[in-house]
Amino acid sequence: MRELTEIEEVTFYLARHTFANTARNDCRMSMDDVALALNHIDEGHRTTDIYIAKDWKIVDEVQEKVVGMLR
Repeated sequence: MRELTEIEEVTFYLARHTFANTARNDCRMSMDDVALALNHIDEGHRTTDIYIAKDWKIVDEVQEKVVGMLR
């Protein structure tokens, strides 16, 4: 991320915060897809998550859009 942003002091928290904001506000990704990309666990969907296999293509799409926006 340092190469993309040219920011010297990038903490893990700052990187995740920037990623989430960029994904949602600039790339217009859904909250659910941003949460999935951040590997967040939603208590309200815990049971549903047992039945649905993770689709890593969704995470890939979110990440590709954020990286494209930062470039």
